[in-house]
Amino acid sequence: MDAEKLDKKLKQSEIYKFWEKNQQFIHAVLGIFIVLLLAGMWFMQVKTNKLNEEISLNCGWGEEDYYCYCEKSEAVAMKNAYENVLGFMEDFNVTLDE
Repeated sequence: MDAEKLDKKLKQSEIYKFWEKNQQFIHAVLGIFIVLLLAGMWFMQVKTNKLNEEISLNCGWGEEDYYCYCEKSEAVAMKNAYENVLGFMEDFNVTLDE
């Protein structure tokens, strides 16, 4: 009995009437929104791929995690400094979570 009352009350609401009246238009707007969202995501992925390619070409070297951005010597110096710190900490039997 309560479900029938709720159903009757729902069908009398303005929101339900608007939905029933404009359902095709709402679906079309949602479809366009989803297509635009997918196109935007695709363009962002293309932009990221081009940036990664430029980084690998300009650095002269590139790996999956891209250690460098422009200066290979600075990137190598930073990597060596990081490894030296790890080696120093291993001397004290300190383990780091990676």
